[in-house]
Amino acid sequence: MTIGTFLNSFGQTATIKIERHFFDNSFEKFDSIYFDINGTKFWGKDTLTQTIRLNDNFDKCTAIIGKDTLNFLAKFQNRQEYVLRPGCCCAAFTMQARQNANRGTITFKNKSDKDLGLVVCEHNSDTVKIDSVKTLFASESAMCLYKPCSIQIVETTYFSDDYNYENDERNYDELWGEQKKFELGQVWFHFLHGEKIEVNFDAKSEKIELNIIGHLTNAEIEELWK
Repeated sequence: MTIGTFLNSFGQTATIKIERHFFDNSFEKFDSIYFDINGTKFWGKDTLTQTIRLNDNFDKCTAIIGKDTLNFLAKFQNRQEYVLRPGCCCAAFTMQARQNANRGTITFKNKSDKDLGLVVCEHNSDTVKIDSVKTLFASESAMCLYKPCSIQIVETTYFSDDYNYENDERNYDELWGEQKKFELGQVWFHFLHGEKIEVNFDAKSEKIELNIIGHLTNAEIEELWK
């Protein structure tokens, strides 16, 4: 869970344009997605450019995909245009800035009394020891580079080899369900402009709060992609 205010930035707006790029079986699913971004509501099948009023802090986004609801945060920039497209095999949709589009980083300082795990975009992870800081790059596959990214704080048991599925006889869904029990908190953020995100985790309430502490420079981005 993420806490924070969502006050409108007076007069600041961004636009979202839908581009229908073809992937196998993607249009039917994409067309049925219902989006709500800061109160502006539209469908994947809509053809009109959407104007989004921006918040002072994070922009609040929802995508309803069939029976699933994905709530995620983003930070749009004033007078920027963003492109919303159908995803391929690894995402229902992608959303990318026309200008200065970049992935970002997640930084977490463990202030609890035990080691914890940080998992970013499901496949980037590391153990964060007590009173230590860890920064991970929110990388994604090239085909779905700009999709929402999950940020999880987990017990270190989450990383046990017992939960490594290797096409064996175990049931994948049951295995995933067992591993999920060690998740302490999760939130989703959509990287658009190389945001540097700081994660604050309250161990007692198990709540996550995000802060933007800067943006990656061109030199930092080049180094991360090496």
